[in-house]
Amino acid sequence: MDAPIVSTSLPFLAGTAVAILVLLICSAIFSGSETALTTANRGKLHNRAGRGDRGSQRALRLTEDKERLIGAILLGNNLVNIMAASLATMIFTAVLGDGGVAVATILMTALVLIFSEVLPKTYAITNAEVVARRVAGFMTLVVLIAAPVVTVVQVLVRGILRIVGVRAVGSHPFAAHQEIAGAIALHHYEGTVETADRDRLLGARDVPDPVVR
Repeated sequence: MDAPIVSTSLPFLAGTAVAILVLLICSAIFSGSETALTTANRGKLHNRAGRGDRGSQRALRLTEDKERLIGAILLGNNLVNIMAASLATMIFTAVLGDGGVAVATILMTALVLIFSEVLPKTYAITNAEVVARRVAGFMTLVVLIAAPVVTVVQVLVRGILRIVGVRAVGSHPFAAHQEIAGAIALHHYEGTVETADRDRLLGARDVPDPVVR
């Protein structure tokens, strides 16, 4: 049976190009959201959330389960990237024949790398809290929709890790202590925390929890 013929009419090609552009924008949103939500300063978000900022409140809730958040983002990002690449391959092979596959691969790799990865991630990492607040509502919806698939993937991944002898663990109190110590050291290095304050804060961090008798 002959392969279906793809239209090369101008309206069809223009419509497909617009669809690819929309998918690349979606990919950029996913990439920027991942960077912003995983690097945003939780202290700043807490401050704004305490003043009633809904975006900050949503961002904090999202980052409580980073494994599920990142799983949903990766699912959405891979989906839109594959769709964009498939559409590009379709129109380039319709216009250029078999050589269109190579052209589509090179072009889409460049577009995705520059406009859907490097550019949004660079912007997000320099404006993490702002971006996190703005995308939190959309990403909450994405996580909700992707939850069934992400749950299945998590189970499969943990099963595979268990088979190869790797134990997946959640957050550990020691990791949280190390994160706090790192933040204090950074602020001391930047000059926003005095040496005496640093030592006092680090000392308080190391005080054991009181035992209730």
